[in-house]
Amino acid sequence: MSAWLVAALLIAMGQPVPSSPPEDEEAQPPPPPAQAPLTPAPGAPAPAASPAAVQPEPDGPAGNQPMDALTRRPVVRPFEMPAYGLPSAPIPYGQVAPVPGAPVEVDRYTRSYETAKDDREAFYDRGVKSHYDAEQALMGPLDGVWTISTASGQVLYRVIINEPGMSSPLEAAWRDLRKPHGPSASGTVDLCARDGQALSIEFQEDDRVKRTSLRLRRGLDGEWRGELDDQGRRETVVMTKGPTPS
Repeated sequence: MSAWLVAALLIAMGQPVPSSPPEDEEAQPPPPPAQAPLTPAPGAPAPAASPAAVQPEPDGPAGNQPMDALTRRPVVRPFEMPAYGLPSAPIPYGQVAPVPGAPVEVDRYTRSYETAKDDREAFYDRGVKSHYDAEQALMGPLDGVWTISTASGQVLYRVIINEPGMSSPLEAAWRDLRKPHGPSASGTVDLCARDGQALSIEFQEDDRVKRTSLRLRRGLDGEWRGELDDQGRRETVVMTKGPTPS
């Protein structure tokens, strides 16, 4: 049926005649759908994030991993005074003694500069000592102050060794007892390693060309005996515990 005949029938039935596109124009594809704006309108709720965009939360900081409890050495907390041992109100200061008009010689004192400690102060001192003893109980047998002497008894060096225990590496410092106090008479130990009953210590003195080294073995009496290599000069030495450094 021709187009003019269809138009005549629609006009006779009272229907509008549709406009046909030009025959020389090709059919165009439908326009793409409009995209939503990137920024929401004011007052509009924020769009929900897709599950793929949500990043998983980390398990926690590296210091809170379960293996840390097995590799970290236990630490004894410092002693803290319990609440029931503290005073309920500030303690007022006592009357200040008058300042003497002339210097007082030390021999005139009765060697009692402070009054006896009360129960609260004594309780605090006991708490501090107990926590210190608990911390020292975690240390290894090499922890402490050692004196290195010759077989004839001449003191050579004093070594302070820190052995935290729990297979931790040793740390140490040395001092030459034959020299007066000064930068060249003390320093840190470069090597301090224990292998069973054998101990190796090496350090460098500022005024020496070569490093001083010791190779010791532990005896049944607890002392360490061995050889000291001091600038190529070898000597038999013994390392004993103590005394406290001055």
